[in-house]
Amino acid sequence: MSRPPPRFYPLERSPLFKASPKKLAHLLGYHTPEELQQLVDSCQESYAFFPMDGRDIQQPLRRLQKAHETIGRLLGRIEAPSYLQSGLKGTSYRKNAEQHLPNGSARMFTMDIQKFFPSASYKYIWKAFIKAFHCDGDVASILTRICVVHGHLPTGSSLSTILSFHAYKPMFARINEVCAERDVVFTCYVDDLTCSGERADRKLAAQLRRIIRHFGLTPHPKKTKFYKRNQTKVVTGVAITSRGLRLPNSRRRASHEDCLKLAGEILAEERLQLENRLTGRLGEAAMFENRFRKHSDAFQNRRKNRRSPV
Repeated sequence: MSRPPPRFYPLERSPLFKASPKKLAHLLGYHTPEELQQLVDSCQESYAFFPMDGRDIQQPLRRLQKAHETIGRLLGRIEAPSYLQSGLKGTSYRKNAEQHLPNGSARMFTMDIQKFFPSASYKYIWKAFIKAFHCDGDVASILTRICVVHGHLPTGSSLSTILSFHAYKPMFARINEVCAERDVVFTCYVDDLTCSGERADRKLAAQLRRIIRHFGLTPHPKKTKFYKRNQTKVVTGVAITSRGLRLPNSRRRASHEDCLKLAGEILAEERLQLENRLTGRLGEAAMFENRFRKHSDAFQNRRKNRRSPV
């Protein structure tokens, strides 16, 4: 039985719209605005800071994390334009690529915003709560202080994906407008921008870079990729081919390498990590190509049988 599609409502019906201090406190699980203020006063110290994969991570802790989850859930229920393919139920990296499948034989380019969350500033987040959500200055300041660390969006919070969109929605709307004027399909997956169509060319890419810079952000200087007509394109890790969506060769190789490692002599802890990772990779591959389904099922059955008592 398939799940019903997620239900969204207009921004004006969001509990955050024109929220008073008392209502905001109630939404976040506090009895009074004074109790909420205690969280606000301590939120900058309520993070764990650590490096991961070459990035600095700021992860909210305990009460602050709960507040982020609540705000993120409320933002994630607001209607959004079809070009947004992240931060909402029903969106995914796969669906993002799927939007460009009809233009698979046309021109296409992908572009990244450099260090998007660390560059998403207090000013733009505060302005979103003021202008879009019509909060008064005090409530906008409380919300912004809860949501930012050191003046920007935290890289380790589940809230940052959807809040970054609302903070820079005017920028994304302008990009979509420019693309629509050229009959180009535009999608946004967090900080990954994709444009496809016969006029998705270098001139359009230059125009998008100017728009991004106008909003105080930086297009990544090394991550704009142009694709020619009838060329296989890779969008958010998904290959768009003449046969439809396919798993990129890099992910196929990664699965093959995990299989080879599992066939060798390794420690039990490493084996468990590899098996968990390979389970995810095979499951992902099965989403794109049916022939991987039997490999995924067989691998999971072998794991299950090995764990079962004799």
